[in-house]
Amino acid sequence: MTTVILRAALEIEDLSQLQAEFPRVDFVISDPKKNAKIKPALLAKAEVLMSASLDSNELAAAPRLRWVHVPIPSTEHITSLAVSEKSNLLVTSTLSSNPGPAGAFVMGAILSFITGLHNYEHTRDTQILDPTFKAPARLPSVEELQLLQIGLGPVGTEVTRHAQHFNLKVWGMQDPASFHPYCRKVFPLEQAQARLPAADIVCLSASEQHVFPPCLGDQELSLTKKGAVIILLCGDHSISNYELEHLCKANNPRAILVDAHLKDRPSATSPVWTLPNLVLSPGVCTPVAPNKKTVMRSFHHNLRQFVHHNYCDMQGLQQTSLLRYPSS
Repeated sequence: MTTVILRAALEIEDLSQLQAEFPRVDFVISDPKKNAKIKPALLAKAEVLMSASLDSNELAAAPRLRWVHVPIPSTEHITSLAVSEKSNLLVTSTLSSNPGPAGAFVMGAILSFITGLHNYEHTRDTQILDPTFKAPARLPSVEELQLLQIGLGPVGTEVTRHAQHFNLKVWGMQDPASFHPYCRKVFPLEQAQARLPAADIVCLSASEQHVFPPCLGDQELSLTKKGAVIILLCGDHSISNYELEHLCKANNPRAILVDAHLKDRPSATSPVWTLPNLVLSPGVCTPVAPNKKTVMRSFHHNLRQFVHHNYCDMQGLQQTSLLRYPSS
């Protein structure tokens, strides 16, 4: 019998549905609100774990563990642990229930920056009255532009999906580099310096721990293409003046969009104000956390695929390029 540990607050109805469909599965509930450690004897026979956390000691105590389902979108700490210590471990996450508006928001910003639409609002009165005003002779075609999306989580994926719809040349960047349905090619983060100079648009979805990861430091920003559009999606992170001033290292960008919560307002003398076409938005692209029904629906679907060994059909599957699918 397969042992499944559910470190989650489950409704009786949800548990009953699982037990009815999977009678040969032993479901064990571990309430996360009590912060109770899972007993080593239970971990020793567990093959499936649903939990938002997994430390090295728990992983070492679970030699039969084959799949971890995370009830939130982010799996960064669990995924890196699984890849480094147990490369045959399947890791899935519950995808954000509403990442779609982020893609539309970013694509709207890209089109506005590339066409110069944002400039017309600031000077609309003088343009209407000035007979010498002339529109640009040629607006750039989006099909000519190359987007480098750094970070391919739910938000980054939505950005690439919208960009592909507009026929942009879409590159992705993440660790490890693996297949992505909306990217022509995906590169590892260590190749950032080689890829940034060719990108017309650089969009970074911040990781859980860092707003500015090593792949977009001062040196990398200085290598960005002259006239590039730079977009930072910081989710629910707060961003400091120091981090904003970091953007001044960019190589004469066309425009910069920072979607984040500001810790404090930049001073009047801050070099941030010298950045051309800087747009600050208050965390518009923060993913909506999945609710309980979404979590259970995702886990139920994935458990069905797991039991029938349809691993490629599991939703929110992480690090697929490194995984050796568990033997049945």
